[in-house]
Amino acid sequence: MNRLTIAALLAVLLFFLACSNLKKTKVTEENKREVMSRIAQGNEVTNEERHLLVEYSIRYNMAAILKGARPDLPAGKTIGEMIEEQRKWDAEQAQSGNTQPQPGH
Repeated sequence: MNRLTIAALLAVLLFFLACSNLKKTKVTEENKREVMSRIAQGNEVTNEERHLLVEYSIRYNMAAILKGARPDLPAGKTIGEMIEEQRKWDAEQAQSGNTQPQPGH
């Protein structure tokens, strides 16, 4: 293959990667900053989902937060998995009678 063909294929691949579904994106240490930027600036997740991600991040990072660190998304899960885990956790808390107000609600 010549260089022009390779460059064109790489451009197409990068375009499709950039347009991938955010909820199916697995968070890694390498892409964490980009993913957080897409969550904050884009319309790929709803406001409710954004709140769920904040709650998930706070729950996941509670020890670090108490030491003064910022909440961060954990690596190794997709955004969709994190949202669903937080929805399940919220539902379990509601069923258990925990009436503590949850962040974002």
